[in-house]
This record gives sequence, structure tokens and C-alpha cells, in this order.
Amino acid sequence: MVTREYRPFRAGDRPGVEVQIGDAWLAGELRAWIRRAGIWWAHLDYTLPDRNRHTTTVPSRRVRSTDPRGQVPVEDDDAGTSDAGHISAHDCSTS
Repeated sequence: MVTREYRPFRAGDRPGVEVQIGDAWLAGELRAWIRRAGIWWAHLDYTLPDRNRHTTTVPSRRVRSTDPRGQVPVEDDDAGTSDAGHISAHDCSTS
């Protein structure tokens, strides 16, 4: 059984991020944090230099942000955890 946690952000309240695509860091918008088997992933939209937008899911190490909500979440039992801006924070199990 794999534990999965999903922390989405509302449209209009999504933190700005930069995502590493190849050797470049591109501007983007974080849609959600997803934790699978203890590893955090970022589901986000990003914009290429030609202005085309794409949606992808990448490991958290390929995302950076000055907005605290755009930084990798801390565990629920850690001090300073905040779900501000999230639609919900819930666990779901899949087999």
C-alpha cells in the first residue's frame, strides 16, 4: 500500500515558482504538492520562452520559490506547518 497526500492550491491563489527544465529555470505557477511514498512532487504550469504554457509534475528538487507556499511542505508534525491557500490537505491510500 502506497500513501499519497495531495495539497492543491485554488486558482488565483497559486504561488509563483521557477521550475528547472533541462538547464533552464522557467517561470511557473504551482498547482499542488503531491507526496507519494514519502517523496514530494510539484504539479505545476510553466511558460516557455516562446510563451507556450505546459503542465507537468516534477520532483521537488527541481522547483524553487521565494513564496513559502512554493517551498517543499514540512511534515504535519513539524512546527510551523501551515495549509494557508490550500483547498484541503488529506491522505488517501492506494494499493
